[in-house]
Amino acid sequence: MKQTERAEALREAEVLKQFDHPNIVKYVDTFMDKRNLYIVMEYADGGDIHQLIEDQKKSGVPMPEDQIMFYFVQILLALKHVHDKKTLHRDLKGQNIFLDQATMKAAGPSKLLLNRAFSQLEIYRSLLILNQDDS
Repeated sequence: MKQTERAEALREAEVLKQFDHPNIVKYVDTFMDKRNLYIVMEYADGGDIHQLIEDQKKSGVPMPEDQIMFYFVQILLALKHVHDKKTLHRDLKGQNIFLDQATMKAAGPSKLLLNRAFSQLEIYRSLLILNQDDS
């Protein structure tokens, strides 16, 4: 990992630390070896909403409207928290919205691989910090 990529990824990890919301995957720790930066995040054991939708389509049974609204409200609450921190999520998609039992968890504003406890950050520059001077 190049020095500039490493610095930007460390900055993004710092941003992830500020999010404390029941519908956002929790940041745990960051560490590096000689080649990689790793971000440890809360494990979401229910897969992602993209897969849930695909499975629902294959079943041929429409998802109940109240379940759709349940997920939709949780996504909006997570986004409101992110926006309140003056941060935009630029990679919002079904693969970045994780399920934890009955709860939706947005994967911070970064695309993180959550298939194991120690997740390597894929640098997609999905964060846009609106104003660094505001807290």
